[in-house]
Amino acid sequence: MNLHELILSKPRIYSFFQWIISRKGLNEEIISDFLEPFEGMRILDIGSGVSTILRKLPKCTYVGIDHNEKYILRSRIEHGDRGTFFCADVSEVGKLVNFKFDRIVILRVLHHLSDGQVAHLLDKCADLLNENGLILTLDVAFTPEQHFIAKYLAAHDRGQFVRQPEQYGQLICDQLKIAKMEVVEGMLRVPYTHVVFQITNQTDSN
Repeated sequence: MNLHELILSKPRIYSFFQWIISRKGLNEEIISDFLEPFEGMRILDIGSGVSTILRKLPKCTYVGIDHNEKYILRSRIEHGDRGTFFCADVSEVGKLVNFKFDRIVILRVLHHLSDGQVAHLLDKCADLLNENGLILTLDVAFTPEQHFIAKYLAAHDRGQFVRQPEQYGQLICDQLKIAKMEVVEGMLRVPYTHVVFQITNQTDSN
């Protein structure tokens, strides 16, 4: 583990870092523009970190999964019985829950995973998604015309598998369908390029 990873593995430092670099209202924007939440939904948060998004969600059944034990402990302390929190690797997702979800969020995770790991995870998510459910992913991406600072930050991200938007899309399994893909600039206080996917389990009618 390098110094960067060591520092960001600390929950308080991680939360402060996210607060510093993220534009005000970012979580609210992600929820309102892309998640399409509703009261009473079941939501699975993969790579949940300290479950910051839970503060902005309506009343729901929330399950958060992260491999960092300190993040999960912090989530349990801060959110208590508002959710269920598991310390586990993303490869274990299918073993931890025995019901399906209306929403599955995978924020800033896929660029840390190899192609094979992404394909395996999304295959499991297809099994865990309710009919008419939605998977939301958000990751750093490379694009041809992006700002040079955004390109530099993407190239030096902790994740070793930053991809172009279409390369993320190619990893989505046959059981799933891309409902929307959007390249988003300006989510952070510095030039940065994100790609957002809304993915459903509905097959094409064609």
